[in-house]
Amino acid sequence: VRGAWGGLVVSVSDMDCWLPSFRTQRTDEAPMADVGDRLEDAIQGPLYFRSGAYQMVTTTEFAVERNALFSATAATGKHQGSDAVDTPAGGERRARDGQALSVMTMNCFNLDPKVERPELVQNPSRDIDDDIGSGQFASLARAVVFEANAPALVALQEIQDGDGAEQTALVSAENTLQVLVEHIVDIGGPSYAWADIAPESGADGGQPGGNIRSCFLYDPSRVELVPNSLCRLGEQHEAFEGSRKPLMATFRCLSPSVSGSGTDDSEMAGCLTVINVHLASKRHQHSVFATRDPGFDHRESTRIAQADCIEEALSQLRQRGEDYYVTGDFNDVAGSETVNRFLLAGNVNLVDQLPASERFDYNHRGKLHVLMHGIVSAEMAASKRASYEILHGNELQGMRPGEGFSKASDHAYTLAHFHPNCAV
Repeated sequence: VRGAWGGLVVSVSDMDCWLPSFRTQRTDEAPMADVGDRLEDAIQGPLYFRSGAYQMVTTTEFAVERNALFSATAATGKHQGSDAVDTPAGGERRARDGQALSVMTMNCFNLDPKVERPELVQNPSRDIDDDIGSGQFASLARAVVFEANAPALVALQEIQDGDGAEQTALVSAENTLQVLVEHIVDIGGPSYAWADIAPESGADGGQPGGNIRSCFLYDPSRVELVPNSLCRLGEQHEAFEGSRKPLMATFRCLSPSVSGSGTDDSEMAGCLTVINVHLASKRHQHSVFATRDPGFDHRESTRIAQADCIEEALSQLRQRGEDYYVTGDFNDVAGSETVNRFLLAGNVNLVDQLPASERFDYNHRGKLHVLMHGIVSAEMAASKRASYEILHGNELQGMRPGEGFSKASDHAYTLAHFHPNCAV
């Protein structure tokens, strides 16, 4: 399946396929080429091995025959690259459904407000960055305010503590979240509150010193955090040892019109429990060209066990008739055993509501796939109280000749809408 904006949308059965690729020495002069186009000239140059794949550096000029049935340049205003996001698509914010509780999900790419000191990081050449100076905070804020029109909830992944990769005793992310909220307010967004439980220092993996975690932003004028509902799952589960723990919280709509979730009028009426995940990484998966166990992913069994742990919590919520939403970075694709663990238990993946050409939020060298899923109960899906969209843009950068790679996230942002009979 061709992606709506370029690239090839792949399924679990062909995730390990190799897409031949080549690089030009003068990217600013290279012709545009998309999936389905035909090269009119032979590509010549040295063959080399980079990032787990064979690539060719072209040394001759070449022409491309464009496929008339498809052109990435015809992308709609949904395509929000790092430059385009300065101005919202169409010059206006998206329309807001006043009767829906919207939840945005963003992987924030190891976000922190500190320019790390070289003497306090593990690897100065890799671990020092300036997320404020580079515009990363500003880009994330624009995505929240303009692309998603300031939703009631924002589920964040890859939030680091206040001094980033510096290896100190600091684990609090208060400064990181405060800077992000200030950027949101500065461009007309709400003054979000946040919900966070800091990990123990060095206990949850990720970049050394960063104390990575998942967090929530929420608009206190539209929703409230239900007291005593905030917790981390898997604290004592072996599958989450050294791995990021899912953050679970229940939010209640604040509206005089709240009349319940549509199923009862209990104290949980008008509430939604959100589980914000960032499962074990695929970073060290073997290349398809590995001499031993090609394509082997040694963290797959860990992700499956993590999914089972989360599903245990969902089972309890279902027994109580409560609405829930599992979101975040699953680090596994649709059709994988990780995602199937949720579906076999009777849940639904909201991604499956989308047209096949739009089911992607991550670009891996032109292979487009979903890593950020949206899991809800079958009852919520059947009653059409949940919908889903992917705000394409970030994951598409770097797919065009000469295009830069400076972006606030390597994932697309997602936006889910829920209807627990309250206006937010």
